[in-house]
This record gives sequence, structure tokens and C-alpha cells, in this order.
Amino acid sequence: MPLPVFDVVRGSFLDGEGIRTVIFLQGCPLKCLWCHNPESQSRAPSRKIQHYSTEELQELILRDKNYYQVSHGGVTFSGGEPLLHIQALKDLVKNLSEAGISVAFDTSGFFDYDAFERDLLPYTRDFLYDLKIMDATSHKRATGLINEIILQNLRRLVTTSVHIRIRIPLIPGITAIPENLQAIAQFMKSLGLKDYDLIPYNPSCIDKLKKMGLTPDKSLSEKPMSKSEELRCKEIIDHEFSLTPYR
Repeated sequence: MPLPVFDVVRGSFLDGEGIRTVIFLQGCPLKCLWCHNPESQSRAPSRKIQHYSTEELQELILRDKNYYQVSHGGVTFSGGEPLLHIQALKDLVKNLSEAGISVAFDTSGFFDYDAFERDLLPYTRDFLYDLKIMDATSHKRATGLINEIILQNLRRLVTTSVHIRIRIPLIPGITAIPENLQAIAQFMKSLGLKDYDLIPYNPSCIDKLKKMGLTPDKSLSEKPMSKSEELRCKEIIDHEFSLTPYR
């Protein structure tokens, strides 16, 4: 079953441990107002999408096997939402794992956990797992869907041996507000999770949406978040883990 790929990045240091090849797969169930890759949301055919067979993607990924080995790197499947494609990924991920390649998923958390557990979990080492908004109503307003499945999937995932790193997008006035950041940290703490990254807001999404003929939400800032604002967000989260004072 071919996989719809809208981008491939080799030699990445930003999407998991070590040197990685990142495969960006088309399609996402969420419609986040601030999505940095809005072109990846639709599952409709597009000239920008290239379809790869399992064999073709495996050959591409294995080209950098030596780099993965010396850096403890591997492959990261991103998107869009890569776990929309569990059935198509099954053989590829199994083959890569058996070839000694570390497999990671960068996910929104909205996926069929039973299918993942059956077909991909035995071959998966790492998860980069988004937590955006804890309040269900606010989550639906900002992404189009409530967060019940996302939270439940994470509860199930922490019972496995997979390493989980939480990713928190900092969107001014939407996700980067004290009560939301506190709620995310409290939820992480309740699950025994401490590893996280803050993803600074990137206003480039506004231009991308306009070029696609779409109207950006009025709540989106046209300016990037300042370093002091990012630090304040980190202080709020770390306070919940009793790492730093928060006033």
C-alpha cells in the first residue's frame, strides 16, 4: 500500500535523538488554527504529494544508516498525522526495526490505538506527542476536535516501554496561557512524564494559509513570540514540577 509523502528531510537533529530522516505523511484529522503545515491536512490528491512503496521508502531511509548508528538516530514519521497510515506503515516499520533502525512517531495523539498497538508498537522506540489544550471545549474550538482520544491514547501509551517526549506548541492567547500550561504540566505529572519541548509560535502559517486561499483566524498573531514570553511559559510548567519558582 503506497504512502502519501509531502516532504522528506534527511539529516535532521530536531525530530528525535541523533541524526534522523523525517518522513512527512499527508493527512491530519485535526485542523489546528496555527498549523505550520496546513497543506498537509487534506487527504485529497495533490501534485505536491509523492506516493512511495514500502520498498522505495525503505531504500531511501537506509541510505543514512551509518549516520543513525553513530548518533543513535533513526527515522521519524511526521505529518500531518502519520498514524492515519498504520496499515500502510506496518511492513515498513517492521522491516526498519529488524534492520536496526530506531523508529519514532511525531503525532497529534489522535489515532486508532488498538491498531497501533497491534501493528506498530512492537517496532516503535520513541514518541513525540503533542499536548495542545487540556480543556475539551477550547481544544475543539482551536483544532476542530475534542481531546478525549488524545488524552486516553497517552494514558495507554505510558504503560508501554516507548519513550515519550511531550511537545507543547506555544500559541499566544490560545495554548500559551497560564491555566492551560499548568493543566498540561499537571496531566504530565499524573502520568509520570517529565520530558517536554516547547514549540515557539511561527507566524509563517498566516502566509501559508493566505497562499492557499484561506482566511487565517483573527486570533493569530503576526509576530513571533518573544524569548521572554517563551521563558515565562517554561517557568509556569517547571513550577508544576517544583523545578523553578513561579510568581
